[in-house]
Amino acid sequence: CEAVAKLLGMDPGQSTALMSKGPSQVLGIVKALLVDPDVLCLVRPLSMVPKDMIDPVAILLRLWQAGGGAPAIADLVQQTPEVPK
Repeated sequence: CEAVAKLLGMDPGQSTALMSKGPSQVLGIVKALLVDPDVLCLVRPLSMVPKDMIDPVAILLRLWQAGGGAPAIADLVQQTPEVPK
């Protein structure tokens, strides 16, 4: 979690109680992906994510999906960039 948080430009030592809603939402997505779920149901997963974090988080979700994850994400599919090759 610490490495992913750093990759996204977040301070892994910061208390979630001190985070605004956007970074807190990013941390929640990262934590959910760390357990490598088969299915992940998200409702507007990028709605509160800060603009500078949208692409990295969307790519992270696409990488998870490419690895066999089956997201139930209606509005993410049309908003995210493709995974870089």
